[in-house]
Amino acid sequence: MNRREMLQRSGAGFGALALTALLADESPASAPLSPHFTPRAKRVIFLFLSGGPPHLDTFDPKQPVTLPGNRGITGTPFRFKQHGQSGLPVGDVLPEIATCVR
Repeated sequence: MNRREMLQRSGAGFGALALTALLADESPASAPLSPHFTPRAKRVIFLFLSGGPPHLDTFDPKQPVTLPGNRGITGTPFRFKQHGQSGLPVGDVLPEIATCVR
């Protein structure tokens, strides 16, 4: 299984997990469980964007690597600059997001 297949399967799994939780609430056998700690979050937003840009072109600069047997893994064609006080590297492909880095 490659990374793309894993993300596709796990993205669909979050929907099934939500459906299971909704159906369990309607079951007469379901008993409320107390959490291990007091939750602080009131809502969670989960974004699954199929076909988004790869991490190598946005926030994760990698250098080209040559493997034994003359097989090479190429890096990204974009340039990276450090932004904000944290010095987070952001690719030139996201110039507007780079202005928001702290």
